[in-house]
Amino acid sequence: MPPVEGGAGEPTITASYTDLVTEIQDAFPDITSAAKLARIIKNGYTMFLYPPEVIVNGRPISGYKWTWISPGATLNTIVEYDTGTVTVLEGDATVELDGGTWPAWAKDATIIITDDAGDEYSFTVAERTDGANIELSNAWAGADDDTLAYEIHYHPDIYDLPAAFGGLVGVINVISTESVTTFFPPLLIRSADQVIQYAIAEPQAGAPRYASIIPAEFAGATGQRYTIGLWPRPDLNYALAYMYNVNLDAMVAGQYHPGGPQNANTVKACCRAAAELLQSGGALGTHYQLAMQALATSIAHDMDMQERNRGYNGDASEVQYASRPWTSSITVNGIDITI
Repeated sequence: MPPVEGGAGEPTITASYTDLVTEIQDAFPDITSAAKLARIIKNGYTMFLYPPEVIVNGRPISGYKWTWISPGATLNTIVEYDTGTVTVLEGDATVELDGGTWPAWAKDATIIITDDAGDEYSFTVAERTDGANIELSNAWAGADDDTLAYEIHYHPDIYDLPAAFGGLVGVINVISTESVTTFFPPLLIRSADQVIQYAIAEPQAGAPRYASIIPAEFAGATGQRYTIGLWPRPDLNYALAYMYNVNLDAMVAGQYHPGGPQNANTVKACCRAAAELLQSGGALGTHYQLAMQALATSIAHDMDMQERNRGYNGDASEVQYASRPWTSSITVNGIDITI
């Protein structure tokens, strides 16, 4: 996620990239290289976004997370469903659709095929070969038939989080998109291993109760990304509302810093401190001390805003949540696991 683009109605006292260049060159006139200035601004901007330990109101604050770096987001779960008739052959995993087109989401979906005796057989779709054919996870063991009824369902339990996701803030609220009077408790965060154990022990669909933030496979071209795993698998379309820390991009020409004009002097001070550190070979001087003072002031203001916006501090005991099965443990391979 980039900083604020210039010309977007930002107050003029907010520091722009050009303002930061001016601040650095006023304090260090010998710094003229555009590449060096970009490096200094990146270092100073990083110091501002992720402050070192500072003393705020007489106590040390380390790793402070700004309130304005944690936007709200909504993730909508997906539930797809389709029916029809298919052709199957004994000993063959290929299933041919009798008219129409297999949906694009068919791969990894669950398909239930009903034979002539009314017995239902469930499979995972291993591959969507084309619009007319899919491959099952296992071969069809029944007789050849060209008019068997099927139901296909797709309700994934893993979803991508925003590309700029840098960590969860607070809770994840579960909201029904079908009823404004149905409420669910916030998701309980567990490790990926625990959520996988729950899914193996009880591979059911329902309103999600547990979640795990799972790092996706790292790719050098795009950086680290994250996914969220849910259990049970959503049986309906739910909206998951949450807040998260944003991994911001470096500032470039034409952009302002985030956090509003009240932090302009702090960003400038951090950039002057970064220039001083570079010029002095890492020695902490006057500009660094001034930057720490500015950070302390900005953090104190941000903490005050956080307290003002905290809102209701009750236990929500008056809220009636939707009824659903609650258990204190599940059994996996004969072993009781407390949850």
